[in-house]
Amino acid sequence: MWFKSPIFTLQLNTKYIKRRFLEELALVATIKEIHDMHIILPRFPIMIFFSILVFLVVIRIVVERNEFIKKQYLIYILSIIVVVLGMLFGKYGANVGLKWWIYYPIPMLINVFLPPLALKMNLKKSLFLCFTEFSFCSFYSLLFFFLF
Repeated sequence: MWFKSPIFTLQLNTKYIKRRFLEELALVATIKEIHDMHIILPRFPIMIFFSILVFLVVIRIVVERNEFIKKQYLIYILSIIVVVLGMLFGKYGANVGLKWWIYYPIPMLINVFLPPLALKMNLKKSLFLCFTEFSFCSFYSLLFFFLF
């Protein structure tokens, strides 16, 4: 019988494999589109949210409890200025056409100098703040690199 010959079976299997491959390829493309829409788009707001949390934790580590409670509204406003505006400036600075030496260091310098000035920290606390900020930043960057 001709339909049971090995050549016919091989041709039938290759057609099936090609069809399955194209279906899988279409499924992967669809999954990638869904991934791009639902994971990549809200990534930046998620990063801003976790950056605010990390900033507040770092400030809480550096500043004493009573001072943190007393200046909490100033700290929240400071976190919005430093984190949200700094990240927006850094992210969209390149799109506007700013040079890299403007949109990279300005948010970093604001992050380093504004909290100690606004919270009236001494030199020891300011240096400790810089150390904890940079150490938390590296951990935070690694976390987001592996999660997203």
